[in-house]
Amino acid sequence: MKKNILVIVFFTITLLSSACDICGCGAGGSFMGIIPQFGKNQIGFRHTYRSFTHPNTILNVNGQSRVLRDENFQSDISFRFFKGQRWQFMATVPIKNHIRHETLRTTRINGAGDIAASVHYIIINNSDSMDVKWKNLVMVGAGVSLPTGKYMQRDETRVMLPALFQIGSGAYQYFSNIYYTLRYQQWGLNVNAQYTNAMQNELKYELGDRIQTMGGIFYKKDFSWTKKETDPSLPLFDSKRKRTMSVLPSVGYAAEHSEKDKEYDVIKPYTGGTQHLVYASLDFYFEKWALNLFAQQAIYNDIPFAQPENKMRFGLGVVVRV
Repeated sequence: MKKNILVIVFFTITLLSSACDICGCGAGGSFMGIIPQFGKNQIGFRHTYRSFTHPNTILNVNGQSRVLRDENFQSDISFRFFKGQRWQFMATVPIKNHIRHETLRTTRINGAGDIAASVHYIIINNSDSMDVKWKNLVMVGAGVSLPTGKYMQRDETRVMLPALFQIGSGAYQYFSNIYYTLRYQQWGLNVNAQYTNAMQNELKYELGDRIQTMGGIFYKKDFSWTKKETDPSLPLFDSKRKRTMSVLPSVGYAAEHSEKDKEYDVIKPYTGGTQHLVYASLDFYFEKWALNLFAQQAIYNDIPFAQPENKMRFGLGVVVRV
């Protein structure tokens, strides 16, 4: 307790000569949605945007400059490999562009973030079976995020930027997740959750454990049309004569919780928190392609008073079977 008080007092005394150490991007930001199960290897691209507005407090300053807003742009390039009917292996390379707007300056950092690798095992999958009315997909996974991104970048005044604003973490992070989809005729339920545990980096900084959950309902509608050019030898009602596009609108709820960070094994004040969101998503499936559009809106935040809030998130993703 005494150590925590000393840390807070020291932090307050040096506010006018150090960078703002507040960043709201630790409260989550993932969106799994409906994962395409083509049964073949896939290459995916997803781009997300988040903006954090800083409150006007004495803690949200960088020297004589007040921190106004953070913007996070992230593009994920992913590779998913299928091994038989049960195993999936995935690697993701994030490309990040972070922008901090202040009254006296604008700071931009960008580059490749922490590369992640994971393995998933399908426990149940009868989603393509014609013999069952209730179609289920249950998948569990685990993975590791490697410390490949830069994590000691500074602004123009040579002050170290906050840990959660950095492109990388500088530490290994281990995660596990579970994914479940239930479908009956055109309607379905999608639920998934992920738990992440971070190690300590060489600066003795340790991100708090995080858990992210989400669940929603979706509706599947198929649109079919006849191909302009078909093999005349094919039977009149052969499926190869037609093309089909599936559209899946969905709505749902997400909750994200982050424990407080630690520095030199001391709890870091003004970090961590819980966020509740609602989302809307639209997925398109056409032959070997899948497209996802989504938006999330925060409906309740339980975060430290100086923590910036993230109200809206937007994203789009494309997956192609190879």
